Amino acid sequence: MPFDVRLVDDGKGAIYTGSGVLTGRDIQDTVIAMLDADEKLAALRYALVDLTGIERSEVATDDLRVISEMVKGAKAKLSKRCMAIAATSDLAFGLARMYSAFVPGVGWEVGVFKDLAKAHSYIESNVGERFSFGVEHDSICETG
Repeated sequence: MPFDVRLVDDGKGAIYTGSGVLTGRDIQDTVIAMLDADEKLAALRYALVDLTGIERSEVATDDLRVISEMVKGAKAKLSKRCMAIAATSDLAFGLARMYSAFVPGVGWEVGVFKDLAKAHSYIESNVGERFSFGVEHDSICETG
């Protein structure tokens, strides 16, 4: 599976680090695992999705529609969260932008960036504005 998932900030944050070849099925499996982990999901306030290590993407627009429908179906579980997606390749960036367009009104505020540092800054500022805790900068900037 091309995603390493790491919980940070006492379970309030999740870092999804992608590597290798990314498929629509990989993303669907990751979303299903997240939605099925009710206790962890209840604590989750933000997610950082790092696609900078993706070598190739085999994700189609239809995959994104399926994934967005899965997320929309869990709207009650996902309200008032924020997500930043960092994608350096043009294809991954474009797909991330499409995903963000497919999920308005779900409760996730989604930012898409070509630079991982900007994604970190987005998480830090949005979490600080939306919740009563600050993000531990080192926890989201660690690799692996």
